[in-house]
Amino acid sequence: MAARAMTTSSPAPGRGWHALGVAEVLAHLGTAASVGLAPEEARRRLHRVGPNRIADHPETPLWRLLLGQFRSVVVLLLLAVTVSYPASGAFVGLTQATMIGRYPARESEMMARWTAAGTLGNSDRMAAGAAA
Repeated sequence: MAARAMTTSSPAPGRGWHALGVAEVLAHLGTAASVGLAPEEARRRLHRVGPNRIADHPETPLWRLLLGQFRSVVVLLLLAVTVSYPASGAFVGLTQATMIGRYPARESEMMARWTAAGTLGNSDRMAAGAAA
C-alpha cells in the first residue's frame, strides 16, 4: 500500500479521533497497520511535529500542597470552628456534661462545686435549676 501524505485537519467535522474506526484513522494518517510508516515519512513527521512525549512539569513542593488544602471555604470554616470552639467555653461544658453522665451519684455535688467556682455557664445553670 502506498503511503499518502498526512493531512493536518481534523479527521471529520464534529468527530474526534476517538470516534473513528481503525481503518478511518489509518486512511487519514496515510499508512497501513501491517506496514507502518516508511522511515523517511517518520523522520519528516518527527521534524514537523516533534517527539511524541508528555512535557515535564516540576514537582509541586509539599508545603505548597499543604497550603493548597486551605483554599476551600468549607475547610477554612472548619478550621475556624476548631480553633474557636475550645475558646468559647463550650468545650468545658461538654467535658463537665460527660463527667456528670459517668458519675450520676455525684451529679448534684459536682454541679454545686462548678457553680461555686464560676465555671458553670448560664445555660448549664438554668438546666441545673430546672433539674433541681
